[in-house]
Amino acid sequence: MESGFLMQSSRYLERSQTAVTDMAIVQQRLLRRDVPTFENVECSAMCRQAEAVGGDFYDVFRLPTRELGITIGDVSGKGLGAALMMASVQATLRAEARHATADLAGLIGSANELFHEASLEHCYATLFYATFEPSTRVMKYVNAGHFPPIVMRDRSKIEWLDRGGPPVGLLPNCAYDVGSITLNPSDVMVAYTDGVIEARNAVGEQWGVERLLRTLKAAENRTPIRLSRDITEAVDAFSRGAAQHDDMALVILCVV
Repeated sequence: MESGFLMQSSRYLERSQTAVTDMAIVQQRLLRRDVPTFENVECSAMCRQAEAVGGDFYDVFRLPTRELGITIGDVSGKGLGAALMMASVQATLRAEARHATADLAGLIGSANELFHEASLEHCYATLFYATFEPSTRVMKYVNAGHFPPIVMRDRSKIEWLDRGGPPVGLLPNCAYDVGSITLNPSDVMVAYTDGVIEARNAVGEQWGVERLLRTLKAAENRTPIRLSRDITEAVDAFSRGAAQHDDMALVILCVV
């Protein structure tokens, strides 16, 4: 009887591990889409999960209007459940964006309703969604409860992209505001998830927003790929020797 129980447990664990492995492959494919090239702008994106799968995500894609669409988000929870909801939110946003390119508030409101209906209780996602028109350099955005992305001008002036509303999926019938900003040549926009600024060192201290800002100001090479590498290397150096329990994602846009 005991051997039968052990055999069943072993099979269950094997199936569970197979499901996690399959989801990890799917998630990596979702997160490894080639970033499209656009005139007047360079962009990079990365995501690093703390476990095999996670709830952080990003997307960078070309809209039917020829604008650049940008998403970064963080689904509550961890593991397989968060990964499944992450895939659902990402797919919903991409589909909705192709039909409501001009109405950002309506797009996020629709995504909120769909996510709220489909998700488990207390499951939600913070996210930042933006469109960028390369010819006018105008970025319109909705921040749905996410850590505000940073716009750095001339290595000194900081602006925060914080207009929007609550996280998606948390409450039904939410209204969202749309923010707008014109980016100038050499401006940098950095969007990130909490795993970046909440990374801890061996004594429990968080890396924090101030260290992120100092890293950006000190960067000599301000291309998106180099900036992303500078940030992750700085976080890793700070947190060396401490276990990290949160995912980390970055989307960086530089106007040229």
